[in-house]
Amino acid sequence: MASVSFPNLFLISLFSAALLFTPSNSQKCTSQKFKSNKLFANCTDLPVLNSYLHFTYNSSNSSLSIAFVAPPAKPEGWIGWGINPTGTGMLGSQAFVAFKANSSVIVNTYNISSYTTPWTSNLSFGVWDLSSESDDNNIVIFATVKLPDHAKSVNQVWQVGSSLTGGIPNRHDLAEANLQSKGFLEFVAASAPAPAPGPSANQSGSFNAIGKLDFTLLVGLFVLLALLISPSFSSPVPHRNLQTKKLLETALISHNWTPTCIIPITPLNSSLSIAYVATPAKPDGWVAWAINPSSSGMVGAQALLAFKSKGAPVVKTYPISAYGPIKEGKLSFDVWDLSAESLDDNMVIFASVKVYEKANKTCSSPKFTGNDLYAHCVDLPTLTSYLHFSYNSSNSTLSIAFLASPSSSGGWVSWAINPTGTGMFGAQALVGYKDSAGPMTVKTYNVSSAASVVQSKLAFDVWDEQAEEDNGVMRIFAKIKVPAD
Repeated sequence: MASVSFPNLFLISLFSAALLFTPSNSQKCTSQKFKSNKLFANCTDLPVLNSYLHFTYNSSNSSLSIAFVAPPAKPEGWIGWGINPTGTGMLGSQAFVAFKANSSVIVNTYNISSYTTPWTSNLSFGVWDLSSESDDNNIVIFATVKLPDHAKSVNQVWQVGSSLTGGIPNRHDLAEANLQSKGFLEFVAASAPAPAPGPSANQSGSFNAIGKLDFTLLVGLFVLLALLISPSFSSPVPHRNLQTKKLLETALISHNWTPTCIIPITPLNSSLSIAYVATPAKPDGWVAWAINPSSSGMVGAQALLAFKSKGAPVVKTYPISAYGPIKEGKLSFDVWDLSAESLDDNMVIFASVKVYEKANKTCSSPKFTGNDLYAHCVDLPTLTSYLHFSYNSSNSTLSIAFLASPSSSGGWVSWAINPTGTGMFGAQALVGYKDSAGPMTVKTYNVSSAASVVQSKLAFDVWDEQAEEDNGVMRIFAKIKVPAD
Protein backbone atom coordinates (compact mmCIF):
# COMPACT_ATOMS: atom_id res chain seq x y z
CA MET A 1 0.00 0.00 0.00
CA ALA A 2 1.43 3.40 -0.89
CA SER A 3 2.07 5.73 2.04
CA VAL A 4 0.85 9.30 1.84
CA SER A 5 3.66 11.50 3.10
CA PHE A 6 1.81 14.72 3.89
CA PRO A 7 -0.82 13.45 6.34
CA ASN A 8 1.65 10.97 7.80
CA LEU A 9 4.14 13.68 8.67
CA PHE A 10 1.56 16.00 10.12
CA LEU A 11 -0.17 13.41 12.25
CA ILE A 12 3.04 11.88 13.47
CA SER A 13 3.94 15.25 14.96
CA LEU A 14 0.42 15.53 16.34
CA PHE A 15 0.24 12.08 17.93
CA SER A 16 3.82 12.11 19.25
CA ALA A 17 4.68 13.42 22.70
CA ALA A 18 8.19 14.24 23.84
CA LEU A 19 8.41 11.77 26.71
CA LEU A 20 11.66 12.27 28.58
CA PHE A 21 12.99 9.58 30.88
CA THR A 22 15.74 10.51 33.32
CA PRO A 23 17.73 7.76 35.01
CA SER A 24 17.13 7.43 38.73
CA ASN A 25 18.32 5.21 41.53
CA SER A 26 15.07 3.21 41.40
CA GLN A 27 15.81 1.85 37.95
CA LYS A 28 16.46 -1.85 37.42
CA CYS A 29 19.62 -1.13 35.47
CA THR A 30 21.41 0.06 38.61
CA SER A 31 21.47 -3.48 40.01
CA GLN A 32 22.86 -5.11 36.87
CA LYS A 33 26.44 -6.38 36.92
CA PHE A 34 28.40 -7.89 34.08
CA LYS A 35 30.53 -11.03 33.95
CA SER A 36 33.30 -8.95 32.42
CA ASN A 37 33.10 -6.52 35.38
CA LYS A 38 32.79 -3.58 33.01
CA LEU A 39 31.58 -0.35 34.61
CA PHE A 40 29.69 2.60 33.12
CA ALA A 41 28.98 6.12 34.33
CA ASN A 42 25.27 6.07 33.52
CA CYS A 43 22.44 3.67 32.92
CA THR A 44 18.78 3.88 31.98
CA ASP A 45 15.81 1.54 31.75
CA LEU A 46 14.63 1.79 28.15
CA PRO A 47 10.84 2.18 27.85
CA VAL A 48 10.03 -0.95 25.82
CA LEU A 49 11.21 -4.52 25.19
CA ASN A 50 12.60 -4.99 28.75
CA SER A 51 15.83 -3.40 27.61
CA TYR A 52 18.53 -1.42 29.39
CA LEU A 53 21.41 0.78 28.31
CA HIS A 54 24.61 1.48 30.27
CA PHE A 55 26.84 4.16 28.80
CA THR A 56 29.86 6.40 29.32
CA TYR A 57 30.74 9.35 27.10
CA ASN A 58 34.43 10.26 26.90
CA SER A 59 34.84 13.85 25.73
CA SER A 60 38.61 13.50 25.30
CA ASN A 61 38.15 11.35 22.20
CA SER A 62 34.41 11.81 21.51
CA SER A 63 33.67 8.15 22.12
CA LEU A 64 30.60 6.47 23.57
CA SER A 65 30.99 3.15 25.40
CA ILE A 66 27.79 1.15 25.80
CA ALA A 67 26.39 -2.03 27.22
CA PHE A 68 22.97 -2.91 25.82
CA VAL A 69 21.03 -5.51 27.81
CA ALA A 70 17.87 -7.24 26.57
CA PRO A 71 16.24 -10.67 26.34
CA PRO A 72 15.61 -12.04 22.82
CA ALA A 73 11.95 -12.45 21.90
CA LYS A 74 12.61 -16.22 22.10
CA PRO A 75 15.65 -18.10 23.46
CA GLU A 76 16.82 -18.80 19.91
CA GLY A 77 16.36 -15.15 18.89
CA TRP A 78 18.52 -12.03 18.76
CA ILE A 79 18.87 -8.53 20.21
CA GLY A 80 20.08 -5.36 18.53
CA TRP A 81 21.06 -1.79 19.37
CA GLY A 82 22.13 0.95 17.01
CA ILE A 83 22.74 4.60 16.31
CA ASN A 84 20.95 6.34 13.46
CA PRO A 85 23.04 9.33 12.32
CA THR A 86 20.49 10.42 9.70
CA GLY A 87 17.03 9.85 11.19
CA THR A 88 14.98 8.52 14.08
CA GLY A 89 13.87 5.12 12.78
CA MET A 90 15.40 1.85 11.65
CA LEU A 91 16.45 2.81 8.12
CA GLY A 92 19.91 4.32 8.21
CA SER A 93 20.75 2.73 11.55
CA GLN A 94 24.28 1.53 12.26
CA ALA A 95 23.47 -1.52 14.36
CA PHE A 96 24.99 -4.21 16.55
CA VAL A 97 23.10 -7.53 16.57
CA ALA A 98 23.93 -10.36 18.99
CA PHE A 99 22.66 -13.93 19.29
CA LYS A 100 23.64 -17.24 20.84
CA ALA A 101 25.45 -19.82 18.72
CA ASN A 102 26.05 -23.11 20.51
CA SER A 103 27.74 -22.15 23.78
CA SER A 104 28.94 -18.71 22.71
CA VAL A 105 27.42 -15.32 21.92
CA ILE A 106 28.15 -13.69 18.58
CA VAL A 107 27.80 -9.98 17.79
CA ASN A 108 27.90 -8.56 14.26
CA THR A 109 27.59 -5.09 12.73
CA TYR A 110 24.89 -4.12 10.23
CA ASN A 111 24.31 -1.01 8.14
CA ILE A 112 20.50 -1.04 7.88
CA SER A 113 19.86 0.55 4.48
CA SER A 114 16.59 -1.20 3.57
CA TYR A 115 13.82 -3.42 4.91
CA THR A 116 15.21 -6.44 3.09
CA THR A 117 17.35 -9.17 4.67
CA PRO A 118 20.29 -7.53 6.50
CA TRP A 119 23.87 -8.53 5.78
CA THR A 120 26.88 -7.95 8.00
CA SER A 121 28.80 -4.83 6.98
CA ASN A 122 31.11 -2.15 8.29
CA LEU A 123 29.50 0.81 10.03
CA SER A 124 29.81 4.45 9.06
CA PHE A 125 31.80 5.27 12.22
CA GLY A 126 34.69 3.69 14.11
CA VAL A 127 33.93 0.77 16.44
CA TRP A 128 36.21 -1.00 18.91
CA ASP A 129 36.00 -3.20 22.03
CA LEU A 130 33.08 -5.05 20.43
CA SER A 131 32.02 -8.10 22.45
CA SER A 132 28.99 -9.82 23.92
CA GLU A 133 27.95 -12.10 26.74
CA SER A 134 24.82 -13.76 28.10
CA ASP A 135 23.43 -13.82 31.61
CA ASP A 136 20.25 -15.67 32.57
CA ASN A 137 17.75 -14.83 29.83
CA ASN A 138 19.55 -11.67 28.68
CA ILE A 139 22.17 -11.02 26.04
CA VAL A 140 24.58 -8.11 26.50
CA ILE A 141 26.28 -6.15 23.71
CA PHE A 142 29.42 -4.16 24.57
CA ALA A 143 30.91 -1.62 22.17
CA THR A 144 32.72 1.68 21.97
CA VAL A 145 31.89 3.94 19.04
CA LYS A 146 33.51 7.06 17.68
CA LEU A 147 31.17 10.07 17.53
CA PRO A 148 31.61 13.47 15.88
CA ASP A 149 33.72 15.85 17.95
CA HIS A 150 31.80 17.58 20.74
CA ALA A 151 28.73 15.43 20.20
CA LYS A 152 26.02 15.89 22.80
CA SER A 153 23.43 13.33 21.75
CA VAL A 154 22.56 10.51 19.38
CA ASN A 155 19.42 8.92 17.97
CA GLN A 156 19.29 5.36 19.28
CA VAL A 157 17.24 2.36 18.18
CA TRP A 158 16.94 -1.06 19.76
CA GLN A 159 15.13 -4.25 18.86
CA VAL A 160 14.65 -7.94 19.69
CA GLY A 161 13.78 -10.83 17.39
CA SER A 162 12.66 -14.41 17.79
CA SER A 163 14.71 -16.35 15.23
CA LEU A 164 17.58 -16.52 12.77
CA THR A 165 18.14 -18.40 9.52
CA GLY A 166 21.71 -19.45 8.85
CA GLY A 167 22.98 -16.88 11.32
CA ILE A 168 20.98 -14.09 9.66
CA PRO A 169 18.37 -12.33 11.85
CA ASN A 170 14.79 -12.83 10.73
CA ARG A 171 12.23 -10.03 10.83
CA HIS A 172 11.16 -8.88 14.28
CA ASP A 173 7.54 -8.61 15.43
CA LEU A 174 5.55 -5.49 14.56
CA ALA A 175 3.83 -5.07 17.90
CA GLU A 176 3.54 -1.58 19.37
CA ALA A 177 6.60 -2.09 21.58
CA ASN A 178 8.72 -3.05 18.57
CA LEU A 179 7.58 0.03 16.66
CA GLN A 180 8.33 2.33 19.60
CA SER A 181 11.86 1.09 20.27
CA LYS A 182 13.69 4.27 19.33
CA GLY A 183 14.76 7.30 21.27
CA PHE A 184 17.00 10.28 21.79
CA LEU A 185 20.04 9.73 24.02
CA GLU A 186 21.76 12.71 25.57
CA PHE A 187 24.96 12.20 27.49
CA VAL A 188 27.47 14.05 29.63
CA ALA A 189 31.20 13.73 29.43
CA ALA A 190 33.02 11.34 31.74
CA SER A 191 36.77 10.82 31.78
CA ALA A 192 36.48 7.50 33.61
CA PRO A 193 33.70 5.10 34.60
CA ALA A 194 31.91 5.64 37.87
CA PRO A 195 32.40 3.06 40.65
CA ALA A 196 29.11 1.34 39.88
CA PRO A 197 27.02 0.82 36.74
CA GLY A 198 24.37 3.21 37.97
CA PRO A 199 23.74 6.92 37.44
CA SER A 200 25.55 9.55 39.41
CA ALA A 201 23.49 11.92 41.53
CA ASN A 202 23.90 14.85 39.16
CA GLN A 203 24.01 13.00 35.89
CA SER A 204 21.86 14.35 33.11
CA GLY A 205 21.70 11.44 30.69
CA SER A 206 18.21 11.15 29.27
CA PHE A 207 16.48 10.05 26.15
CA ASN A 208 13.33 10.86 24.31
CA ALA A 209 11.24 7.70 23.99
CA ILE A 210 10.09 8.54 20.49
CA GLY A 211 13.11 10.45 19.28
CA LYS A 212 13.17 14.02 18.05
CA LEU A 213 11.25 14.64 14.88
CA ASP A 214 13.14 14.94 11.63
CA PHE A 215 12.35 18.29 10.09
CA THR A 216 10.71 18.22 6.73
CA LEU A 217 8.41 20.91 5.39
CA LEU A 218 6.55 19.27 2.54
CA VAL A 219 4.75 22.09 0.80
CA GLY A 220 1.00 21.84 0.97
CA LEU A 221 -0.91 19.78 3.52
CA PHE A 222 1.75 19.80 6.22
CA VAL A 223 1.91 23.59 6.17
CA LEU A 224 -1.86 24.02 6.07
CA LEU A 225 -2.63 21.59 8.87
CA ALA A 226 0.10 23.04 11.05
CA LEU A 227 -1.41 26.46 10.44
CA LEU A 228 -4.81 25.26 11.59
CA ILE A 229 -3.79 23.65 14.87
CA SER A 230 -0.71 25.53 16.06
CA PRO A 231 -1.05 27.51 19.32
CA SER A 232 -0.61 31.25 19.57
CA PHE A 233 2.29 32.66 21.55
CA SER A 234 4.58 35.65 21.58
CA SER A 235 8.01 35.72 20.03
CA PRO A 236 10.93 34.91 22.34
CA VAL A 237 13.04 37.34 20.28
CA PRO A 238 11.69 40.62 21.71
CA HIS A 239 13.45 43.05 19.36
CA ARG A 240 11.81 41.56 16.25
CA ASN A 241 8.07 41.80 15.69
CA LEU A 242 7.28 38.13 15.10
CA GLN A 243 4.03 37.84 17.03
CA THR A 244 1.35 36.14 14.96
CA LYS A 245 -1.94 34.35 15.45
CA LYS A 246 -0.81 31.26 13.59
CA LEU A 247 2.54 29.81 14.61
CA LEU A 248 4.14 26.44 14.17
CA GLU A 249 6.39 25.54 17.09
CA THR A 250 8.81 22.70 17.71
CA ALA A 251 7.34 20.03 15.40
CA LEU A 252 9.53 21.47 12.65
CA ILE A 253 12.90 21.05 14.37
CA SER A 254 15.60 18.83 12.96
CA HIS A 255 16.59 15.84 15.07
CA ASN A 256 20.19 17.08 15.17
CA TRP A 257 19.44 20.53 16.53
CA THR A 258 17.64 21.72 19.67
CA PRO A 259 16.73 25.39 19.15
CA THR A 260 13.54 27.36 19.47
CA CYS A 261 11.83 27.61 16.11
CA ILE A 262 9.06 30.09 15.25
CA ILE A 263 7.32 30.00 11.89
CA PRO A 264 4.74 32.65 10.94
CA ILE A 265 2.82 31.55 7.86
CA THR A 266 1.40 34.06 5.39
CA PRO A 267 -1.18 32.28 3.21
CA LEU A 268 -1.84 35.36 1.08
CA ASN A 269 1.48 35.14 -0.74
CA SER A 270 2.53 31.59 0.16
CA SER A 271 5.48 32.86 2.17
CA LEU A 272 6.99 31.49 5.34
CA SER A 273 8.81 33.84 7.74
CA ILE A 274 11.07 32.32 10.36
CA ALA A 275 13.31 33.23 13.27
CA TYR A 276 15.57 30.32 14.15
CA VAL A 277 17.39 30.50 17.49
CA ALA A 278 20.17 28.08 18.42
CA THR A 279 23.44 27.88 20.34
CA PRO A 280 26.52 26.87 18.33
CA ALA A 281 28.39 23.83 19.62
CA LYS A 282 31.42 26.10 20.15
CA PRO A 283 31.79 29.92 20.22
CA ASP A 284 33.30 29.79 16.72
CA GLY A 285 30.72 27.29 15.47
CA TRP A 286 27.58 27.56 13.37
CA VAL A 287 23.82 26.96 13.45
CA ALA A 288 21.58 25.87 10.59
CA TRP A 289 17.92 25.53 9.67
CA ALA A 290 16.57 23.89 6.54
CA ILE A 291 13.53 22.94 4.50
CA ASN A 292 13.56 19.69 2.58
CA PRO A 293 10.89 19.93 -0.12
CA SER A 294 11.51 16.42 -1.42
CA SER A 295 12.11 14.03 1.50
CA SER A 296 12.54 13.65 5.26
CA GLY A 297 16.33 13.39 5.39
CA MET A 298 19.35 15.61 4.95
CA VAL A 299 19.92 15.05 1.23
CA GLY A 300 17.76 17.52 -0.66
CA ALA A 301 17.58 19.98 2.23
CA GLN A 302 17.74 23.67 1.36
CA ALA A 303 19.69 25.11 4.28
CA LEU A 304 20.34 28.48 5.88
CA LEU A 305 23.62 28.41 7.81
CA ALA A 306 24.81 31.18 10.12
CA PHE A 307 28.26 31.75 11.60
CA LYS A 308 30.47 34.62 12.72
CA SER A 309 32.88 36.20 10.27
CA LYS A 310 35.31 38.73 11.77
CA GLY A 311 33.07 38.84 14.83
CA ALA A 312 29.86 39.64 12.94
CA PRO A 313 27.06 37.11 12.29
CA VAL A 314 26.52 36.20 8.64
CA VAL A 315 24.10 33.75 7.03
CA LYS A 316 24.59 31.83 3.77
CA THR A 317 22.46 29.44 1.73
CA TYR A 318 23.47 25.84 1.03
CA PRO A 319 21.59 23.32 -1.16
CA ILE A 320 22.56 19.91 0.26
CA SER A 321 22.73 17.42 -2.58
CA ALA A 322 24.90 14.73 -0.97
CA TYR A 323 26.37 13.56 2.33
CA GLY A 324 29.78 14.95 1.40
CA PRO A 325 31.08 18.49 1.92
CA ILE A 326 28.47 21.15 1.26
CA LYS A 327 28.94 24.22 -0.92
CA GLU A 328 27.28 27.61 -0.80
CA GLY A 329 24.69 28.00 -3.54
CA LYS A 330 21.26 29.23 -4.55
CA LEU A 331 18.30 27.40 -3.03
CA SER A 332 15.44 25.82 -4.96
CA PHE A 333 13.00 28.49 -3.73
CA ASP A 334 13.12 32.26 -3.30
CA VAL A 335 14.57 33.65 -0.06
CA TRP A 336 14.46 37.27 1.09
CA ASP A 337 14.92 39.36 4.26
CA LEU A 338 17.82 37.04 5.08
CA SER A 339 19.91 38.15 8.05
CA ALA A 340 21.55 36.91 11.22
CA GLU A 341 22.39 38.33 14.62
CA SER A 342 23.70 37.31 18.02
CA LEU A 343 21.47 36.99 21.07
CA ASP A 344 23.49 36.26 24.21
CA ASP A 345 25.17 32.91 23.47
CA ASN A 346 22.71 32.16 20.67
CA MET A 347 22.66 32.95 17.00
CA VAL A 348 19.44 33.93 15.23
CA ILE A 349 18.62 33.37 11.57
CA PHE A 350 15.86 35.50 10.05
CA ALA A 351 14.39 34.74 6.63
CA SER A 352 11.30 34.69 4.49
CA VAL A 353 10.92 31.91 1.95
CA LYS A 354 8.52 31.33 -0.91
CA VAL A 355 6.38 28.23 -0.52
CA TYR A 356 5.32 27.49 -4.05
CA GLU A 357 1.92 26.06 -4.83
CA LYS A 358 0.38 25.30 -8.18
CA ALA A 359 -1.45 28.29 -9.59
CA ASN A 360 -4.39 26.10 -10.48
CA LYS A 361 -4.53 23.13 -8.18
CA THR A 362 -6.30 20.14 -9.69
CA CYS A 363 -7.87 19.36 -6.32
CA SER A 364 -9.92 22.56 -6.39
CA SER A 365 -12.18 21.40 -9.24
CA PRO A 366 -14.04 18.29 -7.93
CA LYS A 367 -17.54 18.54 -6.48
CA PHE A 368 -18.97 15.82 -4.29
CA THR A 369 -22.31 14.02 -4.46
CA GLY A 370 -23.18 15.08 -0.92
CA ASN A 371 -22.08 18.65 -1.65
CA ASP A 372 -19.53 18.36 1.15
CA LEU A 373 -17.27 21.39 1.41
CA TYR A 374 -13.77 21.51 2.85
CA ALA A 375 -11.59 24.39 3.95
CA HIS A 376 -8.48 23.18 2.14
CA CYS A 377 -7.29 20.83 -0.55
CA VAL A 378 -3.92 19.67 -1.79
CA ASP A 379 -2.61 17.83 -4.83
CA LEU A 380 -0.66 14.94 -3.32
CA PRO A 381 2.78 14.39 -4.89
CA THR A 382 2.28 10.91 -6.36
CA LEU A 383 -0.34 8.45 -7.67
CA THR A 384 -2.54 11.29 -9.01
CA SER A 385 -4.17 11.63 -5.61
CA TYR A 386 -5.87 14.53 -3.85
CA LEU A 387 -6.88 15.33 -0.30
CA HIS A 388 -9.58 17.74 0.84
CA PHE A 389 -9.69 18.47 4.55
CA SER A 390 -11.09 20.66 7.32
CA TYR A 391 -9.93 20.78 10.92
CA ASN A 392 -12.41 21.66 13.67
CA SER A 393 -10.49 22.85 16.72
CA SER A 394 -13.60 22.88 18.92
CA ASN A 395 -13.79 19.08 18.92
CA SER A 396 -10.36 18.13 17.49
CA THR A 397 -11.92 16.58 14.40
CA LEU A 398 -10.28 16.18 11.01
CA SER A 399 -12.73 15.76 8.11
CA ILE A 400 -11.21 14.38 4.91
CA ALA A 401 -12.08 13.47 1.36
CA PHE A 402 -9.41 11.42 -0.39
CA LEU A 403 -9.55 11.05 -4.18
CA ALA A 404 -7.57 8.62 -6.32
CA SER A 405 -7.96 6.20 -9.20
CA PRO A 406 -7.36 2.49 -8.53
CA SER A 407 -4.54 0.83 -10.44
CA SER A 408 -7.07 -1.40 -12.23
CA SER A 409 -10.84 -1.53 -12.76
CA GLY A 410 -11.30 -4.01 -9.91
CA GLY A 411 -8.88 -2.28 -7.58
CA TRP A 412 -9.00 -0.12 -4.49
CA VAL A 413 -7.73 3.18 -3.10
CA SER A 414 -6.50 3.95 0.39
CA TRP A 415 -5.55 6.81 2.71
CA ALA A 416 -4.01 6.36 6.13
CA ILE A 417 -2.61 8.00 9.22
CA ASN A 418 0.45 6.47 10.85
CA PRO A 419 0.64 7.56 14.51
CA THR A 420 3.84 5.59 15.18
CA GLY A 421 6.07 6.04 12.14
CA THR A 422 6.43 7.32 8.59
CA GLY A 423 5.92 4.11 6.62
CA MET A 424 3.25 1.50 6.04
CA PHE A 425 3.68 -0.55 9.21
CA GLY A 426 1.48 0.91 11.95
CA ALA A 427 -0.72 2.80 9.50
CA GLN A 428 -4.40 3.16 10.37
CA ALA A 429 -5.98 2.91 6.94
CA LEU A 430 -9.26 3.63 5.19
CA VAL A 431 -9.68 1.48 2.06
CA GLY A 432 -12.34 2.16 -0.54
CA TYR A 433 -13.46 -0.33 -3.20
CA LYS A 434 -16.47 -1.70 -5.05
CA ASP A 435 -18.06 -4.66 -3.32
CA SER A 436 -19.50 -7.62 -5.19
CA ALA A 437 -22.92 -5.97 -5.43
CA GLY A 438 -21.47 -2.96 -7.23
CA PRO A 439 -21.73 0.02 -4.83
CA MET A 440 -18.68 1.64 -3.25
CA THR A 441 -17.78 0.77 0.32
CA VAL A 442 -15.05 1.80 2.75
CA LYS A 443 -13.43 -0.37 5.44
CA THR A 444 -10.83 0.26 8.15
CA TYR A 445 -7.54 -1.66 8.41
CA ASN A 446 -4.80 -1.62 11.05
CA VAL A 447 -1.70 -2.39 9.00
CA SER A 448 0.52 -4.28 11.44
CA SER A 449 2.64 -6.25 8.96
CA ALA A 450 3.38 -6.74 5.29
CA ALA A 451 2.17 -10.31 5.41
CA SER A 452 -1.45 -9.71 6.27
CA VAL A 453 -3.83 -6.77 6.18
CA VAL A 454 -6.95 -7.59 8.18
CA GLN A 455 -10.03 -5.45 8.58
CA SER A 456 -10.11 -4.11 12.13
CA LYS A 457 -10.93 -1.17 14.34
CA LEU A 458 -8.47 1.73 14.17
CA ALA A 459 -6.44 3.24 17.00
CA PHE A 460 -8.63 6.36 16.96
CA ASP A 461 -12.32 7.11 16.51
CA VAL A 462 -13.64 7.28 12.94
CA TRP A 463 -17.17 8.09 11.83
CA ASP A 464 -19.19 9.12 8.78
CA GLU A 465 -17.12 6.79 6.60
CA GLN A 466 -18.48 6.52 3.09
CA ALA A 467 -17.23 6.21 -0.46
CA GLU A 468 -18.32 7.08 -3.97
CA GLU A 469 -17.02 6.86 -7.52
CA ASP A 470 -17.09 9.37 -10.36
CA ASN A 471 -15.61 8.67 -13.80
CA GLY A 472 -13.19 6.07 -12.48
CA VAL A 473 -12.06 8.18 -9.52
CA MET A 474 -12.81 6.70 -6.10
CA ARG A 475 -13.47 8.98 -3.14
CA ILE A 476 -13.21 8.18 0.56
CA PHE A 477 -14.93 10.39 3.12
CA ALA A 478 -14.40 10.23 6.88
CA LYS A 479 -14.18 12.16 10.11
CA ILE A 480 -11.33 11.38 12.49
CA LYS A 481 -10.80 12.23 16.14
CA VAL A 482 -7.30 13.56 16.75
CA PRO A 483 -5.72 14.61 20.08
CA ALA A 484 -6.63 18.12 21.15
CA ASP A 485 -2.99 18.92 21.83
